[in-house]
Amino acid sequence: MPQVPNNAFTRRFLDGLPRAVADSFTPDQLDAVQRAFGMRYATEHTVDLRRAVRVFGQKFYVILLVGEERRSDAPPPRSYMPFGVAAALVSAVLLLLG
Repeated sequence: MPQVPNNAFTRRFLDGLPRAVADSFTPDQLDAVQRAFGMRYATEHTVDLRRAVRVFGQKFYVILLVGEERRSDAPPPRSYMPFGVAAALVSAVLLLLG
């Protein structure tokens, strides 16, 4: 098997394939797949909580990710900050209750 990029996305991607198919990818092909589909999933987070919770009889999927800011775009205006904090608190409570 050729040298494969060693990162979380590539490992998860290859683990989900039959062994013969996974072995057929070249490093260049795996790089292209990651660029096309995996960049948003490639980073690791300090806190990564994912839960399905029931609220008023309906099931919702809630994700709480906490980590260092690495995006190059500017942060949101401060006027939106209270909404973000409130959403984060509600999400944390739902995760802990689920």
